[in-house]
Amino acid sequence: MKFILTISICSMVYQDCSPVVQHPVIFDSWESCVKTAIFEVTNIINMLDKETMNNNQLGPAFKCMVLETI
Repeated sequence: MKFILTISICSMVYQDCSPVVQHPVIFDSWESCVKTAIFEVTNIINMLDKETMNNNQLGPAFKCMVLETI
């Protein structure tokens, strides 16, 4: 099985998420997808300023989904 990763940042205050972004890599395993997701969302969260993150209660959302083949 192959997996694709999508990531967005969500606001708990506004109950809304940023547009979903698909990671460019197609993963060969669930494990590698999840580990990459955690690495990427950590980097994204670290780029946000503390005030914006706290005021909007921002947090990551990600999905590792099976890539359907035809």
